[in-house]
Amino acid sequence: MRIKDGVKQVQAVIETPARAQAFAQLELALYQARASGKRLVVAVIHLDWFYRINETKGMAYGNEMIRAVAERLAAGGQRAASAYPEQGAQSTVESANRREKEASRPGSGGEAALEADSKHAKSHLSRGAIRGAEMLACQIGENDFLLAQELDRSQPDGGLAVEAMKYAVESACELEGMESRLTASVGASIYPNDGRTSEQLLSRAETALSRAKAQGWGKICFYSLEDTERLNRWVAIEASMRTALYERQFSLSCQPIYRISDGKLRGFEALLRWNHPEFGNIAPSEFLPVAEQNGWIVPIGEWVLREACQMLSSMQIYGLEQLIVTVNVSPLQLKDPAFPSMVANVLNDTGLSPACLELEIKEDKQNPCEQPLEVLTQLRAQGVRLVIDEFGTGSFSLASLKQLPINGLKISPAFTQHIDMPSAERHIVEMVIALAHKLGLEITASGVEYIEQYRLLQEWGCDYVQGFMLGKPMKPDELDLSSLRQS
Repeated sequence: MRIKDGVKQVQAVIETPARAQAFAQLELALYQARASGKRLVVAVIHLDWFYRINETKGMAYGNEMIRAVAERLAAGGQRAASAYPEQGAQSTVESANRREKEASRPGSGGEAALEADSKHAKSHLSRGAIRGAEMLACQIGENDFLLAQELDRSQPDGGLAVEAMKYAVESACELEGMESRLTASVGASIYPNDGRTSEQLLSRAETALSRAKAQGWGKICFYSLEDTERLNRWVAIEASMRTALYERQFSLSCQPIYRISDGKLRGFEALLRWNHPEFGNIAPSEFLPVAEQNGWIVPIGEWVLREACQMLSSMQIYGLEQLIVTVNVSPLQLKDPAFPSMVANVLNDTGLSPACLELEIKEDKQNPCEQPLEVLTQLRAQGVRLVIDEFGTGSFSLASLKQLPINGLKISPAFTQHIDMPSAERHIVEMVIALAHKLGLEITASGVEYIEQYRLLQEWGCDYVQGFMLGKPMKPDELDLSSLRQS
């Protein structure tokens, strides 16, 4: 990167071809695979969280890492990684470092050598990547690489080839006296199984890459027909979501929560439902990730909050002032500094007391260590109750119990459903309840389906319970308010 007159001029680290040129070279690799009667694995490698390298060590260091990875791949890093795992990967980087240092010496002629090395790292078909097979390696984005490898009969599924590609990227990289390791997500497709054109193979490798990222990064995923079906479904749901909110296709269901000490009703959890005019009922586990990704979870979440508060406020007319409504909140909503003000406005508009609102917060799977402490503190100061949802299944640590201004924990059904059998979950739930009480936190156990589970939770001192045994989700207009007053 060069800075001149305050304007950043970004130059390519290596003279790798643009996407169109890479596509043309993939066509050539595919042509040769057809001619030889061999299969071809096409992989798209994404360097995970590469922005952190640029942020912590500078753009120049990041550029050198990209150069080292590109040279390693294009010069046959896979062969080195499979034959001599540590030495092969490391020697590629060390040789790149030596050439860089030689090039910087005045009059050494190193500039020409470095230029030659850059040209060598340039994407092209090179032999000897793995067992002498044809190999295409090129950079198609800032931190994305396209690789294509002919497969022989000893590689039935291409798994070993892709593993070697990933290993070449993730091997230690030492530059400027500092050692760094990258992680990579890989999506791959196979010719002719997954497509017969370069366009199909590349797009399906990228589709598989998106699944690898969704599974938690650092993964390898091969394309399957279900990927296309899943993507088509995703696109259809995303397109429909833009009108669903305004056409009032969303609705709320309420599942009761009971106080375990006396069996009385404590309140409800508001659960979002979507009845699509064409697709029918769409499960929240299917449409909520779409809303999270495209940002629609923010207006949808505000609608859910307002509807839930209005519902409980209308119940209080019938003498149900002591009830609490629980609403799930997305990590994306909590990142909005204006979220506490929006909650306050909703409470004011609906006339609901802040003490009657409980927000369930979940971990941010993309940035699990980043919790919006300031936003949570403002909500708690308003008098709104805060609970960690599905505690024990995410990456919320015990330290979060001390740091976050929460009122309680909600134990995931993944633990509750096994406590009536000899299991590790039985001891974990008992321990979590005891620990939470020592910290002054309340405990809600969800997913209670059998009387044995209820009795154990009662014995251990659990505060609240929720589950199908106690009541299934129902629409607000189906609630029997007279029986609720008695409970």
